[in-house]
Amino acid sequence: MQDTAITNQDLYRLPWTLPDNAISWLEPTSLCNLKCDGCYRKIENDPHKSWDQVVAELDVFQAQRRSDCISIAGGDPLLYPEIVRLVGEIRARGYKPIINTNGVALTSELLDELKRAGAFGFTFHVDSHQNRGGEWEGKGELELNELRLRYAEMLARVGGLACSFNSTVYAENLDDVPGMLAWAQRHIDIVQTMVFICFRYVTPDLPFDWYAGAKKVNWEELWYSSDDDRVVSIDSRDLIAKAREHYPGFRPAAYLNGTH
Repeated sequence: MQDTAITNQDLYRLPWTLPDNAISWLEPTSLCNLKCDGCYRKIENDPHKSWDQVVAELDVFQAQRRSDCISIAGGDPLLYPEIVRLVGEIRARGYKPIINTNGVALTSELLDELKRAGAFGFTFHVDSHQNRGGEWEGKGELELNELRLRYAEMLARVGGLACSFNSTVYAENLDDVPGMLAWAQRHIDIVQTMVFICFRYVTPDLPFDWYAGAKKVNWEELWYSSDDDRVVSIDSRDLIAKAREHYPGFRPAAYLNGTH
């Protein structure tokens, strides 16, 4: 009997389908220009990975995974000095580069460069707990629909780019979910996806311990922890129930851990 070796790449099914298209997550920098409530990413002293480091990670993706897209995240990837070169490198390897950003650093000139380099799309994280300041200081979710529309129209001007939005859902903005859905529906010609992320944080009243392997983690040392009790139990069922208060026939799509 012939011994046929099976690699991990043989285990992914093709052609791609909606529930079966692997995405790899790349973080070239931890640097960010906002301080979002609940962010898991601490800004390092030397926040940018070297070009060689990033290329080595892409090499691992190609050797170990069968991916369709590379989500470029951070920190905010638009602050990475080699972001245009990186998008070009990802595209040259046959992947679809998707830039996950808060949008603050996006200019028309940079957008044009990223499109020419081969960007496939953008996912903008916009919500009321990002401490944006300026004209957006203190704005609620429905008021921030104006900012979301600015970003969507920027992409529409360039054309040929997928446009998605992320918003973290807290106890304080759960009631705004239907309004954000209604906004996305009104602009379905230029907004392809609206994603809601349930807020998670380490709080003193959690009924379990944290471990990294066999080592117990001191939650007070975690970046995403608080001495205050906060609501961290919102889940997809709450979001669906809230949406169905306004849209009884609402049927969501779902993705887990950045893979959609």
